[in-house]
Amino acid sequence: MNENYRGRGPQRILPPPQAEEETKEEQGMRFAVEMPYPELTGIARNTQNARLLSALFAGAHGELTACTQYVQHGMVLGNLGQAGAEVLQGVAVCEMRHLKLLGEMILRCGGRAAYCDWQRRAVWNGRMVQYAREARRIWQADILGERAAIAAYRWTRERVNDLCIVEAIDRILLDEELHLRLFQEQAAMARGEACTVTE
Repeated sequence: MNENYRGRGPQRILPPPQAEEETKEEQGMRFAVEMPYPELTGIARNTQNARLLSALFAGAHGELTACTQYVQHGMVLGNLGQAGAEVLQGVAVCEMRHLKLLGEMILRCGGRAAYCDWQRRAVWNGRMVQYAREARRIWQADILGERAAIAAYRWTRERVNDLCIVEAIDRILLDEELHLRLFQEQAAMARGEACTVTE
C-alpha cells in the first residue's frame, strides 16, 4: 500500500470525464474541406523552397498571423456578444493544422521552422496582426487577410519546384477558399444582408 494513502480509508475512484460534445480537432474539421492532406514524405531537400514556404508559415499574411488574429478577433466578438466567434475559433484551429504542415515541409526541405519570413528577413511579431474592436472591421480585416493568403499561396505554388509541395499547397488552398466564403457570409450577416459570395 502506498504510504501516502495509509489511514485515509477507501479511496473513491472517479469515473473518466465525459467526452466534450465536440473536440477541438473535430471542430477544426468543420472548417476544412473533407479531403485528406497529402503525405509529405516525398519532399526533397531544397533550401530555396524552404525560404519560399517561410512566408506562408510566419510572414505578415502567413498561417501564424492568421491563427493569432482569428483567436483575438474571436475573443473580441465573444466579449461584444456578437455572432461569429465560433467560426473564427474553428478556422483558427484549421489554420494551426496548416501551420504544422508548413513547418514540416520547411524541415523536410532542410530549412528551419522558425517564426520568421526568410524571404523578407522579417521575424514574426504581434504587429502583423490586424487588431479590430467592432464586428464590421473584424470581418473586413479577416476577409482581406484570407484574400492575401490565397494570393501568397498561389504565388508560391508557381515558384516551388517540388510536386509534393505543390499538392500540399493545392489542398491548403481549398481550405483557405472555404474560409474566405465563411467570412464573407459572416460579414453579410453582421450587416443584415443576404450573402453574395465574391472571389
